[in-house]
Formats: sequence, C-alpha cells, structure tokens
Amino acid sequence: MPTGKFSARAHFEPSPSAWSQQVNLRSDKHFRLRILGDLALDARVGDKTTPASVRPRHLALLSVLALSSRAARRDALATMFWGEETDTRARHSLSNALSALRGVLGPSSISARRDEVSLSPDLRLAVDALEFAAAAEMRDDRRAAELYGGPLLANVYVQDAPGFDDWVARERARFERLFLSVCERAVPQLLRTSQWDAAAGVAEQWLHAAPNSTLAFTSVLRARSGPGTPTALRTALSEYERLRGWLAAEHGARPDETVSALVAELETQLATSERSMAASLAPPAAATASAHRPAPASNARAGRRVWPAIGAVLAVVVIAAVGFRYRRPATAASAHHTIVAVTDVANIHGDTAMNWLEDGLPQIITDNLS
Repeated sequence: MPTGKFSARAHFEPSPSAWSQQVNLRSDKHFRLRILGDLALDARVGDKTTPASVRPRHLALLSVLALSSRAARRDALATMFWGEETDTRARHSLSNALSALRGVLGPSSISARRDEVSLSPDLRLAVDALEFAAAAEMRDDRRAAELYGGPLLANVYVQDAPGFDDWVARERARFERLFLSVCERAVPQLLRTSQWDAAAGVAEQWLHAAPNSTLAFTSVLRARSGPGTPTALRTALSEYERLRGWLAAEHGARPDETVSALVAELETQLATSERSMAASLAPPAAATASAHRPAPASNARAGRRVWPAIGAVLAVVVIAAVGFRYRRPATAASAHHTIVAVTDVANIHGDTAMNWLEDGLPQIITDNLS
C-alpha cells in the first residue's frame, strides 16, 4: 500500500523571495507549505527546530486548513481523517494532531474554538497552491507555470481516510483545470514572441497534465523546432520519439494524426534544409565555366610550365582521397569529427589523359563524405 511522501527541512537564513514579504510579521517563525507535487513543509527565518517529525497525516490536515477559505468544523475534520473511529476517539485524535502542529508552528498558530478550527492570522505560512491561484487570477501565467509543481498532493496517501481522498480528488481537479487554462494562454503567447525554451518547458508541463491534448504535444514540437535550424529540427524530432515512448509506457496511448502530420512536416523541412546547405557548399557555376575556358595564347607557355606542378598536386590529392576512402578511424573519438570538403577540379591545360579527374576526384570525395 502506498505511503505518504513528504520532506521537511529547516533553513536558518532569511529568504529573499516575494512571499516572505507578504506574511504577517507578528511571529518569529516563518514557514512554507508546498502541496503542488510532493508534500513538503519548510521552516525558515528564526526557527530553532526542524519540523521533520511532523507526521504525513498531520501535514495533510495542515493542507486542508491552509486551503480552506473559512474556518473548518471540528466534526468535519474528525470525519475526514478519522472517520473509521468512534466520534470520541476521532475528536481526541484531531486534538492531538492540532497540538502536534502547534508544537512545530507555534502555540498561537492554530485557532480552535469549540466547533471550528482555522489557522491563526499570526502564522507566517506561505502556500504554493494559493500563490499559484493568485498568479493565475492576475494572468501572470509565467509565474503561475513556475509555481505549479504537479498535481496537488501527488503520491500522498492517508490510510483509512476516504473523506480526505475525496477532498484531494476535488481540489486536485480544480487546480489542474486552472493550470490548463494557464497553459492555453501562456504557450501560444510564448510561441508568438519566439521564446522557444520557455514555450517548450510550459508545453511539456501541459502535456504531462493532459496526456491526450494534441495541442500540448504539437506545441512542444513547434517550440523545439522554432528556430528552424537543422539542429532545432533534429531536436524536435528527437523530442517526438521520447514523448511518444513516454505516452505509450505511461498511458498506453499514441500520438494522433495531427501530431504525425506535424512530424512529417518537420522531417521534410529538415531534408530541405540539409539539401540547401549541401548546395551552398557546391562551387558556383560561373566559376566552373570560366575554369573550362581555354587559356589565352599569351598564357600558353606559362600554362605549360605550371601544368606539371598542377598535375603533381592533383596526383597527391587523388592519393590522399583514395587513402582516406579506405582508411578507418584510429579511435572511436576520431569517428565523430565532422569533415567538409569544398573542391573544384578543372583540367585547365586540356590534357586528355587527365580528363577523368574533372569528374572522378569530386566523386571520390563525395563517396567518402557520404
């Protein structure tokens, strides 16, 4: 049976974050409760003890109180967490849990009247879920996306507390809907402004929250391929393979036709880009044509003097090219070196014995590169 997962750490340095400036200053203790994703309680600023001893059930109770917009009824809390016990034992267990929380958060941190329980306004407690909701309401979508660490109380399980399970399901669905609204606004805006990395990060969060969302999947690919370079296109295609594997393994699903069509489009763009790059490395046609024109008569004697040297150089190039063709890399590392050859071979003297080099040598080099 799964168990609650949580962490609690003590920090003794002042935190410069914005939330630390918005809390009530009447307490010398300062806490942050994280419930989006894994459950965690951090103690900060002036705290002499660590809350590591807080039980997961008690942290879950603190989460309910933190998200309650009004004071909670004692009997409702007792039923939510100890509904399998008698009324007397359930109320006694609730009292013990509140006492344990006061021992960590401070004696005046929780207000408990006869029938109602609430967190005291004196408690300096920041809650990531409330900050997220506030940012989303203000349309600060980048901030909201940063605060959303995952489904509310992910991997938290409280034994024999079906009432708590029902509450988590409702609240988790509410925050997920809010997060999807944030993504639907934020990602298109990031794409329009060419903020590719930020768009890809939020889009992938979106896809994990809504695995069946075609728009989320295509947004990831569009963000990764955004710059339009061969590297960006290859990255997008690699992301597609990774996310396709995740979708199959985790959800038993596969991308729909819209995603597949976008992938085909990216593959075509990559092939076109690579052909364009190869064409840009080829010698200009005008230069090749001028190289084939006969040398002026005044230069014939000079050509006869220069040709033996050119022939020697070409012979060396042929030998080097043929040797390169049949030589294997000495080490694994050398096999990863990128080699680019740009060449123009012209038999400027018109020696028929050397005509084959005009076509043969470039072909040898091309074969080796390919």
